[in-house]
Amino acid sequence: MKKSTAVILLFAVLIVLGLSRAEQTEPEVFTSGDYQYVLLEDGTAEIVGYSGETEELVIPDALNGFKVTGIGDYAFYKYKPLTSVTIPDGVARIGDDAFSLCRYLSSVTIPDSVSDIGRNPFVCCYHLNDFVVSANNPYLSVIDGVLFSEPDQRLVCFPSALEMASYTIPDGILVIGDEAFYGNEFLTSITIPDSVVFIGEGAFQYCELASLAIPDSVTEIGEDAFSDCDSLTVLVGKDSYAKQYCSEYEIPYTIRMPAAD
Repeated sequence: MKKSTAVILLFAVLIVLGLSRAEQTEPEVFTSGDYQYVLLEDGTAEIVGYSGETEELVIPDALNGFKVTGIGDYAFYKYKPLTSVTIPDGVARIGDDAFSLCRYLSSVTIPDSVSDIGRNPFVCCYHLNDFVVSANNPYLSVIDGVLFSEPDQRLVCFPSALEMASYTIPDGILVIGDEAFYGNEFLTSITIPDSVVFIGEGAFQYCELASLAIPDSVTEIGEDAFSDCDSLTVLVGKDSYAKQYCSEYEIPYTIRMPAAD
């Protein structure tokens, strides 16, 4: 009796494992011309790859009759020929690192339909200096050439080719996104407002900053936020979370004394 029960339990476990693995199966990838895409639950398409050679790319609004509503994570990763891209109206999501390492990409046109933008989709686009986003887009904005996500008050991307020696993040921004300033070689000074509470992973990695003051409002700092900033000194408040972070990662810091009355 005990043996039969054990066998039944074993079969039950195998069935559960089989179902779990089936749920984790990668979605089928389809091809339309130079594009690879997957079908989403709503019957629309999300681009996951591209194999063409176009420099000035206008992404189609449909593939094989399926409306394009997403640009997937790493979809155009390391696509070197690309110099400009126009994303069609109807696309709602641009995924993490979607255009990362497109070294010669200089201009991006984003439609009003984009409401969800992931971790800096344009990291290591070393020639990027122009975002074209309609003033009517309720989800994204461009201020002084810098891309922001409105719903989460996040600084998404400070373009690599934006030549500013100093920059002040607008007051009201809550989040400096993952890899937001990654690899910018021009900035030496950044002012962070008291509204910022989170600094993302790799946010300032490989930047040429000399010093940076972190306000006491910051309660979380992602890994490698200041990695490879060889000449950076971080200024922190006496009781700042940043002091603990700097100590943990052996980043040089000094205590910021209160201003004299």
